[in-house]
Amino acid sequence: MKKLFPLLLMLIAGLELHAQETIKAFTIYFDHDNYALSDKAKATLDSVAPYAKQFTGTAISSIGYTDDSGTLEYNKILAVNRANAAKDYLEAKGVTVGMTGGNIYHDKKPSAPERQRRAIITVKGNKATPSVAGCNFEQQEFTGPEGTVVIASVAKGSAGAVTVSEYYNSTTMLAGNMNAVDVNNNVLWTCGMMEICFNKGDLDPSGKFYTVKVPLNGKRKINRAMSIWLTIRGEDGVLRWENTSIQITSDTERKYYMFNLPVGTENCVKINLDASCVNDSECRVIHIVTSRPYNFHKLTVTDGKNSLSFSAKINDTLYAFTTDGDGNINLRNMIFTGVYSKSNKARTIRARLRKMKYTSDKYGLAHCYYLDKKARPVEEKGFWAWVRRQFRG
Repeated sequence: MKKLFPLLLMLIAGLELHAQETIKAFTIYFDHDNYALSDKAKATLDSVAPYAKQFTGTAISSIGYTDDSGTLEYNKILAVNRANAAKDYLEAKGVTVGMTGGNIYHDKKPSAPERQRRAIITVKGNKATPSVAGCNFEQQEFTGPEGTVVIASVAKGSAGAVTVSEYYNSTTMLAGNMNAVDVNNNVLWTCGMMEICFNKGDLDPSGKFYTVKVPLNGKRKINRAMSIWLTIRGEDGVLRWENTSIQITSDTERKYYMFNLPVGTENCVKINLDASCVNDSECRVIHIVTSRPYNFHKLTVTDGKNSLSFSAKINDTLYAFTTDGDGNINLRNMIFTGVYSKSNKARTIRARLRKMKYTSDKYGLAHCYYLDKKARPVEEKGFWAWVRRQFRG
């Protein structure tokens, strides 16, 4: 026993309380056009209180959803009322709910109406659990070229344990074949896509979550309409985005979106920080249709002060942009610019939207601008343009 006693002291000294973050979502459902809590919903909420009280630093949110059978304004109010119904019930039980909100769930499948008429209560907190002192692992930050930060517990000295690929503009999105289109083929208003890859041998096996910080990337402020979307593969084999209930916060200076993702079994995960444009008065989808395929590798729509956000290459002649939450932009004064390659030379096509053929609804697509086949590549002018042409042959 005397020989074992020093060993026991060493083991006890090697144990520390390690705060492990946990996220759990509780879902309750409502009758059509109603935000009253059913007995079943109350039973679910009754289980939230004892669960939340076992954590420290707890953050609880309640987000309500509706179907799209009513008007936009009515649905928004109904969604918020559902979120508040859950909040009021929980706070009567002594549980503080920090954030509420409403959203319109756009799944129109009649076989799953409960997915539309619901509220999701997310509980996030830290639970102290004993773990062996981390002699071999440490928290490290891994930063992508565009400023995305991933914080994960990895083996010391493993500089390449996490890699971050970012898709924040038309050039990287087109090159990576990344398109902001959801499972219902709706174009999304994207704030940034990324792919995070792990060397699983370097990850702390006791780690359950890692933190992602996404910069605003020129946006004016944090947009609370954004949510986290993850990829699923459809019946046609194409990857599309599906919304999640993962909670988003921001840093103290409000320069980053922040969220925690569970460590999965895959070596790589694709993430999209997006918002739906369906029935959203602050976001419109603008389609640019070309008369023939150009295989553009860079696209912009701008008037110099305001720019549309590139969202997707739908096919070889159809591209989608969004109005970036500003419904007052004068689209007709904007200029579409597309850059493509021909005979190893960069060619540019440019056209003002007001001079392009326009339709408010054609082929089921709203706000379409058609690039006429008479459009010609823009020739660079001036001395330096002449010099560049000499070097390009």
